[in-house]
Amino acid sequence: LKKNLANVTLEEWESIPNVVQFTPRPKRKNQQNSYLPVPDSLLLSRIQESNKHLNLSTSTSVGAQTP
Repeated sequence: LKKNLANVTLEEWESIPNVVQFTPRPKRKNQQNSYLPVPDSLLLSRIQESNKHLNLSTSTSVGAQTP
C-alpha cells in the first residue's frame, strides 16, 4: 500500500480531503430560541413584594384632607 503512494500525482494528492472536513462537531444549542418559564412561586413573591407599599392602614393619616 505504501509503495503505491510513490506513484500518486500531485493532483491526486491535493484532491484527498482533509480530516477536519469529516470530523463531527458538537452542535451548539441555539440559546436565543430556548425558553424556560418562570415558576409561579417567584411571580407570586414578586407581586407580594410590589404590593407592600399599597397595604396602608385606614387609621393612619395620609396627607392633608380636604374639608
